[in-house]
Amino acid sequence: MTALDLNPAPPSPPQSGAEIRRSRFNGFLWSSRFASVVAVVAVLVPLAVMLIKVFMPDGTLDLEALSKVWAQPWLGSMLVDTLVTVFLGACGALIVGALFAWINERTNARLGWLGETLPVVPLFMPPLASAIGWVLLGMPGPGVLNSILTTMLSWIGIDAGPEGPINIFSWPGVVFLFSVNLLPHVYLVVSAALRNLDPALEEAARMNGSGPTATLWKVTIPAIKPAMISGALLALAAGFALFSVPFLIGTPAGVDNLTVRVVNMTTNAYPPALDEATVLGLVVVFLIGSTWLIQRRVNRLARHSTMTGKTSSPSRVDLGLLAWPARIVMIAYICAAVVLPAVALVFVSLQSYWTGKLTLDALSLEHYTRLFSPSSSTYAALQNSIVLAIVTASIALLVTALIAYYGERNPSSILGRVADGVTKLPAALSHVVIAVALIVTLAGPPFGLQGTLVLLLIGYLIMYLPQAGVAASSALAQIGPTMSEASLMSSASQGRTFRKVVLPLMAPGLVSGWVLVFVLTAGDLTASVMLSSPRTPVVGFVMLDLSTSGTYGVVAALGVIITLISATVGSLALAYGRRARGGPRRNKE
Repeated sequence: MTALDLNPAPPSPPQSGAEIRRSRFNGFLWSSRFASVVAVVAVLVPLAVMLIKVFMPDGTLDLEALSKVWAQPWLGSMLVDTLVTVFLGACGALIVGALFAWINERTNARLGWLGETLPVVPLFMPPLASAIGWVLLGMPGPGVLNSILTTMLSWIGIDAGPEGPINIFSWPGVVFLFSVNLLPHVYLVVSAALRNLDPALEEAARMNGSGPTATLWKVTIPAIKPAMISGALLALAAGFALFSVPFLIGTPAGVDNLTVRVVNMTTNAYPPALDEATVLGLVVVFLIGSTWLIQRRVNRLARHSTMTGKTSSPSRVDLGLLAWPARIVMIAYICAAVVLPAVALVFVSLQSYWTGKLTLDALSLEHYTRLFSPSSSTYAALQNSIVLAIVTASIALLVTALIAYYGERNPSSILGRVADGVTKLPAALSHVVIAVALIVTLAGPPFGLQGTLVLLLIGYLIMYLPQAGVAASSALAQIGPTMSEASLMSSASQGRTFRKVVLPLMAPGLVSGWVLVFVLTAGDLTASVMLSSPRTPVVGFVMLDLSTSGTYGVVAALGVIITLISATVGSLALAYGRRARGGPRRNKE
């Protein structure tokens, strides 16, 4: 029999969730750290290697590449063309996008669910397919619109000539398509600002005798001015990175473009002028980075504006007889962005030989038969693009979700803050620059990844990490830390908490991000042109190659298929998101 201890030690206090996690090896924690390190290395190392090889090839500063670019006779005119087209396109997007946002949020001419989906409608059609659709619509001569308008004008005795009244290969055509592609960037920001603007400000102006127009100019526009500037800057940044419009429309129109020059230096020159392409790429970085810095400054100033939570629903401005014209203008934009190009693609894809005139006798599925032939490069390209899009979206969302959760659970971690910032960095870079960095770093010895699917996958992952990161961070912010804290306090591991609690709650936001990355990857053009090869074709590479050789029937069929896939995936995701958001309310009722 042992003696009793008359002075027992006081019981130790219960361990907190954090202490429990620190007291044992946490595989999930180390997995999150590993994912963060890999993401940082994947983004920063190629950029660093590119800069070192160009400017310090022998360990000393060498500015020969800069001198070569500076001596080019086309440099000045190319920069002017680029700045003018992007600036005019962004201005058009700002004016029309802000007007659409005001109509949808503050007037009785709103389009309901169609107005709410206005920003995402263009995402259903890849930019390359949209550009090719407008080539088929507005090409002088056999363009679909030219054929229709020429026939209609002839009925009233007007001769439109052999080429027709529309020429998409012109300065107005380039600026028009820039505006159409950049408008969603403005609309998203301005419409959100109008929804968050306290309607009491506008009501007070009306109570003091101000009419709708005076209220708009004196109250609404000054209050949302920071958002309008921010949307315009976002449009400028996207415009400097756009490639499909300046290549397919601008090049035949004689409009030089910075991004097109960089791509031509790496793909059409032999040997590739990688050093000069890097210097021009840095010009793109400077232009995009400048807009991002200005936007951050504007966002900081916006915190001092009179934006508060809404206390009541805003009263709608009655446009009277202008309501239907306003709706028609918005519907016309949707047609210009998606419907007309899609109709042109279908129109041309169903004709064995494109003449610009539709006859029932000429309808044929010949191009679709060629497209799905197992031995064709188009079928291989479609398979590669879909597989790469699925893998890219899945990996990107998983990695960014891990990084976001790791950062939330370890707010003082330097690695977490660095990883979060670095995954957003590609948003401030042109895809052209990232592609050049990967070519310089991984294409040659010792890796030898030039023209492989592995290099394409790495490029897609780096380019679309920002979109995945924003979606993951937003989804995590919406659920808050309460549920995960409760799971951890009940002795569940971080890995189990992430799998069983956090991921299911983040699912609606992650699905939206997955779809966005999938659509962007499946329709990507810039990386596809620079990183793929005939051995590993993808949709962007094949469509661009076929369009430059004039094989429009197969190009149109491929555009139709990739648009249908993107629209189907996007629609299912939107339906899932609406159901997920509406489920709790229905259950609560």
